[in-house]
Amino acid sequence: MSEDALRLPETARTGLPYAVRTVVGVAAAVILANLAGTATVAALLIGLNANAPHDQRSVLITVSAIYVAAATALGTWIGVGLHKRTLRWLIAGRVPARPEAVQALRTPINIALLCGTLWFGGAVVISSLVGGLGDAGDETGEIASGIVLAGVSTAAISYIIVARITRPVTQLALTAYP
Repeated sequence: MSEDALRLPETARTGLPYAVRTVVGVAAAVILANLAGTATVAALLIGLNANAPHDQRSVLITVSAIYVAAATALGTWIGVGLHKRTLRWLIAGRVPARPEAVQALRTPINIALLCGTLWFGGAVVISSLVGGLGDAGDETGEIASGIVLAGVSTAAISYIIVARITRPVTQLALTAYP
């Protein structure tokens, strides 16, 4: 079937306003989900390090905050980059090419994998810092495990949220390539 023969339904929402709503909605939802996970991990870190000296806790909190800010910025930048191909056809109001449709269908899993990767990086950074500050190995493992578990949970929640928000885009992609 040629691309010329395909037509988006008249009721299809396309164009810049719809694309902006989709991108802003996905970004806001994923950032909020990750901030909820961050709050959970912060409570874990503070609880497990309650007896640590003030200086160690200050270093841990500072490095954690810097990592969260950097991971949020990097994740947003990469997420928008992954979504560019979808945005092009959506803004133009045209039928997507097959690779564009495939990319649109992969958006939820791509965002979930991105979240999981950034959380895993956080687990490595934070648990390495905890280990370097002199905490026992078992506590370092507990912290790493807690961060990884929070990351898996956040990635799963992000997948569900992104799949829901991008459902109309998924429908457009499947209309073009069932």
